[in-house]
Amino acid sequence: MKRFISIIFIISGLIAHPSWAITITHDGTIYFVDVLHNETGTLWRLSKDLKLTAVLTDFHSHDFHVDKDGILWIAQAIWKTGSVEGEGINLLFRFDPKTEKLDTIIETRDWDLFYGSAIAMSSTNKSVYFSIHDRILRKDLNGSTHFEIDQVFGHVNDLALDKNGVLWITDTQKDNGAVYKWSNNKLELVATQLLKANHAEPIFEEKRHQFLSALVFDEQNRPYVSDNYKRQICRIDRSGPKLIYQSEKSWYPAGFCFDRNSALIIMETGWGRGALGPRIIRYNLQTQKKEIICDKL
Repeated sequence: MKRFISIIFIISGLIAHPSWAITITHDGTIYFVDVLHNETGTLWRLSKDLKLTAVLTDFHSHDFHVDKDGILWIAQAIWKTGSVEGEGINLLFRFDPKTEKLDTIIETRDWDLFYGSAIAMSSTNKSVYFSIHDRILRKDLNGSTHFEIDQVFGHVNDLALDKNGVLWITDTQKDNGAVYKWSNNKLELVATQLLKANHAEPIFEEKRHQFLSALVFDEQNRPYVSDNYKRQICRIDRSGPKLIYQSEKSWYPAGFCFDRNSALIIMETGWGRGALGPRIIRYNLQTQKKEIICDKL
């Protein structure tokens, strides 16, 4: 019975902190990571004709960064059994979708040198931003690690680089859900109250499991953010957040990206009688047509 309860606790913990990274290549191939299948997780490929393939198995990753050349920089934090968060091995990989070759760029047991959870590469790919203990650090790929920003944040879930090379940061605990941007050594609070809702139906009632999820930019360099409280994707405008997509009950948009036709490709994760998904959805922003293109995981 204790073993059964432990398994349920582990699964609910993973679904409360799922993967949020998904991308689509120029030829229409979708890659995404998930921590609920094939032992510790999987890097999946969904082809243009919707054939699903596990590219890497027993591969535990929550986040990856996609650079301007379409290269995936994949973060990985491998815990030791019974350890506290961050202990174990932290890795950064370079994955080329054209060849599906995986190269190890960073491997360390010191989480103060690099932690493989939320990451963003610099615009030159010569350094990587990461978050640990709700601080933002920067590691030169061939050198040292230093604090990039002096501020201690509340709870950082995602980092993202916009098309101008500006770093953006989500903070779930600041002002009921906030987004910052970091440019020219200046931190600017861009949006607050992103988790404010009158009638939300969150995936989890526990506040510690309610958070902002993915931070993404469209072709016009406009920022979007998803969450598991309102279960929405919102565009961050000067006038406030604008609702773009609403998930069905028991599901939320863990991660998303835009295809070449500006449709949303959404990775939804859920919780019902156990873990749900992930499933992949194509959502036309003009017609608001929703199509589930992968739900066989």
